Amino acid sequence: MKRSLGYARDWSATRVQWGAPVGKHAAIADKIARIAANAFAAEAMVMLTAALVDRDQADIRLEPR
Repeated sequence: MKRSLGYARDWSATRVQWGAPVGKHAAIADKIARIAANAFAAEAMVMLTAALVDRDQADIRLEPR
């Protein structure tokens, strides 16, 4: 996901449409922001899951309360 975000950011900075980089247009900027938010959320979920797995006495099949 991070690599895809990097490609999208690079492309939006170099591709010019109507006299401005497409990344400056609201629709594209919103899409890139959503990609970034989803990548951040996915990474946070992976890190939380990895931290739960690393606990020695935790049962990862159940959410801690």
